[in-house]
Amino acid sequence: MSKPAKRPRQNRTITVDFNDEQTYHRLCQDGPGFIDFVVAFIVSIGFQLAHKCDCPGGKLTRHSHYTRLRLNELTIWRIQSTSCRAVFTVLPHFVLRYRQMKAEIAKRVLWETHGGLSLELSAVIHNVCPMAVYRLVCSMGSNCLVTLLTRCHLSLHHRVFGQRLQRFVQEVTHLAGEDNGQRVGKWIERKKAGWNVLFADTSIPRTTTSIDQIHNVIDRKLFMMKGFHHSDGSQLLFLNGLAILTNLIPYQRRAINGGKCAIEVEGGNVPTKDWFKNLQILTSGGFQ
Repeated sequence: MSKPAKRPRQNRTITVDFNDEQTYHRLCQDGPGFIDFVVAFIVSIGFQLAHKCDCPGGKLTRHSHYTRLRLNELTIWRIQSTSCRAVFTVLPHFVLRYRQMKAEIAKRVLWETHGGLSLELSAVIHNVCPMAVYRLVCSMGSNCLVTLLTRCHLSLHHRVFGQRLQRFVQEVTHLAGEDNGQRVGKWIERKKAGWNVLFADTSIPRTTTSIDQIHNVIDRKLFMMKGFHHSDGSQLLFLNGLAILTNLIPYQRRAINGGKCAIEVEGGNVPTKDWFKNLQILTSGGFQ
């Protein structure tokens, strides 16, 4: 008799900005101070912890800790809700989840990859393995982009999506004539009903316009990276990871929206002013 499949454990890792490593090590020696700092950080970014659905709310307390030997025996804390007993792993901002790569190196590599450098060249510059960079992007791509955008209070209905479609119709009209513009506009009207159903039901798998917009940009990168998409890799995860980067990395300073990321331009809110810390926080899994 076959055993029932185990339900995957929910990821409740939370990334916390401790300002610097010295502050983190000092707070690890002060239990109440550590809890107070974590709670204050959660309040400051406007998020909530991903408790169990029937949790009435309660305090946080220390649960346990463990040591990461490959990170110079760094101590990692776990905290627990006193009501629903959900346990959260507290990850400092200078550590990547399940990665030995230092956070500051990962930030530079991802910045350069987003800017157009190949993974191989970015890896050579920072003396890391190109496959490690590929896996880092894929690990980010395992997160749902739609969930990430809604967590930033970004509406995915007609406020953003409809405006982009209107601009698209106007561009077609300008480039291809009035008749073609009207034809595209009528096609969009026929599709709106289905899109409304898609946005309303969170259980339906979907894509986003952000992923569609970057396909042409990364075609050349994917062609150069044929060898990376091995049996354990995933082109879909890689694409989704690049889409997440595109939404979080700010535009160059001389652009119209210089210094802002795509989420901020569309009216959303990000947790901090540092795009890489936002990436860590939004993809950690324990916030909602």
